[in-house]
Amino acid sequence: MSAFVGSILIWQSSGRRLVRNFGYYKVNLRTNRIGDGVMFIVLLKYVKPLSVVDDFIQEHVDFLDKHYKKGDFIFSGRRDPRIGGVILVNSNDENAVKEIIKEDPFYKNQVADYELIKFSPTKYDDKFSPFINS
Repeated sequence: MSAFVGSILIWQSSGRRLVRNFGYYKVNLRTNRIGDGVMFIVLLKYVKPLSVVDDFIQEHVDFLDKHYKKGDFIFSGRRDPRIGGVILVNSNDENAVKEIIKEDPFYKNQVADYELIKFSPTKYDDKFSPFINS
């Protein structure tokens, strides 16, 4: 069983700086690459008008597709109202997640700010267990 340490990270694309760090959780995930790690929720918040977001949307979708094929992402989608997006990342490595984010056209073009939330799914539906259990 994993121990609670807790974490919320805010990483802004404009300043590219860590604002808060409260530690981490550990949980055993489904791949050997992940091991005794955590999951990350990445919250994107648009900092440019939607017309600029739309200019980069296809490149962003290609970026998402690449990381789904690599097994990095579990789900993603738009926030409602359309102020950004959400990505669940299948990784326990904060630096690896930050490197993935740096590939996002929204990041490269300073279209969105990113908030990383480390967490341990301690209660979940059985349908989600393939992502939790080795």
